[in-house]
Amino acid sequence: MEKDEKWEFNGTFTEEVRARMRARREEQGLSRNSLAKLLKVHRVTIRKWEEGITTHCAKSLINPLNDFLNGRDLPVPHQRDTLEFYKELPEEFQLCMEQLARIYELSAKSSRLRTLVLEHLDEIADEAEKGLKS
Repeated sequence: MEKDEKWEFNGTFTEEVRARMRARREEQGLSRNSLAKLLKVHRVTIRKWEEGITTHCAKSLINPLNDFLNGRDLPVPHQRDTLEFYKELPEEFQLCMEQLARIYELSAKSSRLRTLVLEHLDEIADEAEKGLKS
């Protein structure tokens, strides 16, 4: 299948669909967790789709997945103004975010490295969130 070819996703994760999904995710610099948040599913669901463990998705996900697979942007969940939030952070968090931004920028030429960085950041965020809840 040509990269820019438009096609209809019918809810079945064939080998071709799995490869296209992973490629689109990596092109966008999205971790599994980031894509999961956009689709409102668990990150393990994304892994199972990409690895062929789960072969079908819920009907409610067919259209958003079809959009994603065909290169259309998914709606981003509403968040408050990033600059406003950033200014409220302690200085050490601001410095950490600047370092992460540099790492992300430096990894721009390697979608594999960028995906790896994002996945580790998601894991760290998940652990921090668990710690805050306990």
